[in-house]
Amino acid sequence: MQVSYPPSQGSVKPELANIIKGTCAVMRSTRAPFMVNIYPFITRVQNRSVVPLDYCLFTAPPDQWVKDGAYTYTNIFVAMIDALHVALENIDCGDLEIVVGECGWPSSGDPDATNNNARTFNQGLINQCKSNQGTPRYPGKPIQCFVFEMYDEDRKPTGPGAFEPYWGVCDGAGNPKYKLMW
Repeated sequence: MQVSYPPSQGSVKPELANIIKGTCAVMRSTRAPFMVNIYPFITRVQNRSVVPLDYCLFTAPPDQWVKDGAYTYTNIFVAMIDALHVALENIDCGDLEIVVGECGWPSSGDPDATNNNARTFNQGLINQCKSNQGTPRYPGKPIQCFVFEMYDEDRKPTGPGAFEPYWGVCDGAGNPKYKLMW
């Protein structure tokens, strides 16, 4: 993405537009979805002064919601999906279904990476997707999403941050770190 905020300004990097268009043509011809990984945690870490934690955790009060023209975003997850919708529409690829291949929240390695925040985020993500509410631009359109990830990875490189090994819903031994209602 070149621009992802506000969602109505969503765009892909110009130097990648032709590559993305070509890839989308293949997806379209095989009826494959456009799969994307969405990480509100990373956005929060990179923009703490402007991205409220509650907006990421699906718990934002109305004064933290983002108004973008006729659309109101109560959480960053649906805002990020709509930004991608707009970006794809801008390169004539808006007909592709979007599937979120990875989305989650780590439980350690950063002040915002706690078991409670990971549980709150992942439960909010599950609830959002199960609700079939869709996004403000595409109300009622179900969101398919895969929670990242099942287990912590104690050998995962920490270049992006000390939080990298701790995305699991379960620890490395397979023990649940918190309870989720699926």
